[in-house]
Amino acid sequence: MTANESGSVTAPMDDMDEWIAAEEAKTPFTSFDLGTDEGRQELLSKYYRIGDTSLFEAVSHIWGSLNEPKAAYCTLIGMAAGTGGKGKAGLVMALHKFLAEALNINNPIPARGDYDTLEQWHLASMRTFEQDEKDLSVLLKQYSAVLDGTSPTVTPQARAKVVVEGPWLSRS
Repeated sequence: MTANESGSVTAPMDDMDEWIAAEEAKTPFTSFDLGTDEGRQELLSKYYRIGDTSLFEAVSHIWGSLNEPKAAYCTLIGMAAGTGGKGKAGLVMALHKFLAEALNINNPIPARGDYDTLEQWHLASMRTFEQDEKDLSVLLKQYSAVLDGTSPTVTPQARAKVVVEGPWLSRS
């Protein structure tokens, strides 16, 4: 990485990728308490930022944090996400769907010609990025509920068939 005349840091893309990976490695998936909504959202957010290369880590932490019957909970997660899948496959399919939906959040930037000044267009464009963040926040909350088995898409009857206690192991 190098600093240019204005003091901004610039780097080749490979260096930036390495830096991002190093920053993400500072907070392992296992640091997220999945018994809380905040912890589930942080895990999903990290998975979104890294992408499918972190699927194994995410699945491993979720699986390790579940009470028994783990496979039944994962089946329920797949049902809640609308992906189906039995056991761990339900969890994997749900995470794939989450990532696809998150990556598809892309509100269109308004046309430059619709605004009198560059500043007006810039502000309108920034609002689209803010809307992207809001849409992602809604999706994170939705999939946090999916992981927790509290999604509105899971009927109480379906939940009663698989939930023994939990679904999350308590952190002591």
